[in-house]
Amino acid sequence: MLKFPKPTRPGFTLIEVAISIFLVSAIATTILSMFPFILRIGKNSEMNSLATALAQGKIEELSTGDYDSLTTGTLENHVRVSTNPESFFYNYWRTTTINYLDTNLITSASDQGLKKVAVTIYWKIAISLPIEKSLTIQSIIAKK
Repeated sequence: MLKFPKPTRPGFTLIEVAISIFLVSAIATTILSMFPFILRIGKNSEMNSLATALAQGKIEELSTGDYDSLTTGTLENHVRVSTNPESFFYNYWRTTTINYLDTNLITSASDQGLKKVAVTIYWKIAISLPIEKSLTIQSIIAKK
């Protein structure tokens, strides 16, 4: 049986320390390089959630009114949600359209008791060049 001599000095060799430093720095660099990506995903999710809430809010606002007061056509065409530059909603634009629907839920020229409300929210995300994103929510309002 082979017997290895006991080390005369306990501790790490210079090679072991160098390898440890290399591994720790490689892992730390990998983890730190993921932070901008994670922050960007979080910001996009936040903006998408807010766009959904803005669109849903506009649909709720329109659906609480009288059916006959909803005029068909484009109510808003790519207008800012807020005109106040200090507002968080200043970076969002909205288009709202209302169309008649027939009983097959196809766009119609005449009123058959159904209207489709479509709200599209636009916002820009800045990566290297600003990219405009959009989200559309549609709802059907029936005559009572």
